[in-house]
Amino acid sequence: MLFESTAHAETKDFFAHNTCRLVIFIQPLRIYFALLGPQEDLVYCKEYYNSQQSVDVLFLRYAFEQEKLLSHSFASIKVYIDSEFCLIPDQEDFLKERYDFARFMLNEDIGKEDIYFHSMAKSDIAGLFIPPQLWIDLLNEYLPSYELASGSELSFRLGNLLHNALKPLLLIHLMDEHVNISGFKREKLEFIQRYPYRSVLDLVYFIQLSSSLLSKGNKVDLYLVGEMEEESQNWEELKKYFPHLKFPPSLKHRSKKDPSISPWWKYTYLN
Repeated sequence: MLFESTAHAETKDFFAHNTCRLVIFIQPLRIYFALLGPQEDLVYCKEYYNSQQSVDVLFLRYAFEQEKLLSHSFASIKVYIDSEFCLIPDQEDFLKERYDFARFMLNEDIGKEDIYFHSMAKSDIAGLFIPPQLWIDLLNEYLPSYELASGSELSFRLGNLLHNALKPLLLIHLMDEHVNISGFKREKLEFIQRYPYRSVLDLVYFIQLSSSLLSKGNKVDLYLVGEMEEESQNWEELKKYFPHLKFPPSLKHRSKKDPSISPWWKYTYLN
């Protein structure tokens, strides 16, 4: 099959969809549809995977056609899109010039209509990102209304939850072809960097580089989330270089499904 789907969480308990919020996380090769109940627990999650890496808009349309949740209405819908991004201060002077910032930092050939902007929750940081227009057209076709944000906000929100002010923290958010690495120190985001990778050694280099940028000579808390299988060869290889690397325990018990069989470290959209 060109496309695969996996249910990570699905409760048989009755719940009213219009009291829940729907979260959709779109990556080039994966889409997650997650339903969060009134208590912010995960009552449903389904993952669609583009195993043959065919044209992404065909994959997106397939997932949206198949996903049964979309026949319901919800309290809110938020869509996170994994795409190129940059961060700027959430201040009027900077926001007025966001088009110039986006051209300089992302793509000098973009038009103003291609740039999307959102404020990071409870911070003085704003995100600029450029989602593919075909993805936006498809979202407008299938969703009555929604809030749009960059996937970098997932790293920002989760890192803030995990960060202990006494010790620097690196959060590694792994996707299929690239990784977002976020650094936090003294209750403040220092950076979110996006790197392409092909091997575990690439990841080792980027983690070591980010650690040195964040805290020279001092140990940092290291957390990993995303597309890494527990007890896989890649996980074991990373642990050889970073023995203190771990999955965030705060995500473990948010699902209705048994955490021993549920890939809870992928639930970045729960924060």
